[in-house]
Amino acid sequence: MRSGEGYQPPNLGCCSKTPLLCGWNEWDDAQPGFVEMDLVAHCGVSAEGIYLNTLTATDISTGWAECFALPNKTQAAVTQAVCELRQRLPFPLLGIDSDNGSEFINDTLYRYCLAEKITFTRSRPYKKNDQAHVEQKNWSVVRHTVGYDRWETPEERDLLASIYTDLRLYVNFFQPVLKLIGKVQVSLFSDYVTLNVQQKCHLDLSECFSIIGLTQNGRREGIPIKSSRSSFVIC
Repeated sequence: MRSGEGYQPPNLGCCSKTPLLCGWNEWDDAQPGFVEMDLVAHCGVSAEGIYLNTLTATDISTGWAECFALPNKTQAAVTQAVCELRQRLPFPLLGIDSDNGSEFINDTLYRYCLAEKITFTRSRPYKKNDQAHVEQKNWSVVRHTVGYDRWETPEERDLLASIYTDLRLYVNFFQPVLKLIGKVQVSLFSDYVTLNVQQKCHLDLSECFSIIGLTQNGRREGIPIKSSRSSFVIC
């Protein structure tokens, strides 16, 4: 049985109260303000003891990403990060979607969302694709920058926080956004199965320009680019 400040047993009573896609605001992926959240553990090769975590939040509509260095994965640390997130986002926080970990599904965060009228939803158990947007940022922003080492001291937390302070500007203002909008199967052969999948994407200059380019109904005018293809062969 795990113990210590970094671990909390799941609050099963709160799980039943945290609905899928319902709350104060109707969930709309095209409107800025609905974000996916996840934690990235900086435990190195061992999950024993207390170690730092990164809370990653990704807006589904614009791709805007924010990262916060947490001293642990307690409900108090996560709720405080959500408060700071609301100050950083260039638009109101309307809804959050998390996994089923006890760091999210707990009474503290649930009551905070009720008081602030923030839609709170959770993904289906064992369905990581439900949080594909934030999972992609976990790799491209957090792991690509910080790596897989163990971080646990207050000094290391201050360093990690300073990295994210500068990184958020680089990611949100200078990195282009590529969003997949559909896949179409274009060919099939009989000798062996070859599936050529044509991917249709929209390319925006950056998360910042995604927000600037929002139309009145909340939908983005993306720049279409040439489709890419990937092949899968089954013998």
